[in-house]
Amino acid sequence: MSEAQALAEPGHPVEVPAQAVPREFTSLGVVGAGALGTRIARLAATGGYRVFLTDADPVDLNRGVVALRQHLDRAVNGARMARPVRDAILDRLEPVSELGALREVDLVLETLPDTREAKVQLFSELDGLCLPSTLFATTTSILPVAELALASGRADRFLGVHFPEPSAHLKMVEVVRTAETEEAALRACWKALERMQRVPVLVRDVPGLFFNRLLMPGLNEAAWILFEGDLDLQGLDRALAEGGLVHEGPFALMDRIGLDVVLRTCEALFERTADARFRPCPLLARMVQEGLLGRKSQRGFYDYQAEEPVPTPLSSLREESL
Repeated sequence: MSEAQALAEPGHPVEVPAQAVPREFTSLGVVGAGALGTRIARLAATGGYRVFLTDADPVDLNRGVVALRQHLDRAVNGARMARPVRDAILDRLEPVSELGALREVDLVLETLPDTREAKVQLFSELDGLCLPSTLFATTTSILPVAELALASGRADRFLGVHFPEPSAHLKMVEVVRTAETEEAALRACWKALERMQRVPVLVRDVPGLFFNRLLMPGLNEAAWILFEGDLDLQGLDRALAEGGLVHEGPFALMDRIGLDVVLRTCEALFERTADARFRPCPLLARMVQEGLLGRKSQRGFYDYQAEEPVPTPLSSLREESL
């Protein structure tokens, strides 16, 4: 299959031929200091880039930097990283409170929640602040990358760069190139991702891209099966994980991703595709309403407040969702 043919088929990743060595980046900006933003900032700083991390909320920015430092400290304490390496990574990271600090970076990655208006406003502001040579990238897997690219004012220097969850276990990064994206921009971003020890793969600009089109129907179906009748969710998770089929079972995985993220993704995909596979399970919606979001809230399909996670009693929520 040719590259053109592969790009015409949803969900078919293709390799980018090794030609035309791109220019080197030296600095990156990351907008959004949530879990994804801090993870990208850490990967970029580990790859040797000067990284400017910013967030509209100073509290979230501080929380993100603290979380990043704690991650590195755990790596040092667990003998997975030498302390001088940890110090060098932190030296390359600079938290900033103003978008203007990103003016001269080579690439800006945004990690805002998937709200079109917020992303359009951000890129419009960045277009007026950043140098003409700065590339922009969005991490969305739901919103049309081409629409955001056109709204950014620099569609030729705009890409989609999606880090699938749980990104701690996945090196794959989905890259979306629109019809306007310049070849040089694609190759420069591609090389930067490889330097961050990620494995980029080119995918089409379709709802859910490639990874979530595969993952979300399975997770949603697991929730439907639980909704339709009691089952041993811990036993099922353990059997799938220990059997080698997956890294962890579907319920543990949803807790790690965040039930609110799974629900929001399924809702968006269902709205954009009308595909019944993405129709969110009522149990998911009910759990999110009750604040059972997974690890981030200490309770989801499992309760993480004890020393070892135990299944959360969900019978009453199942009945309320019927």
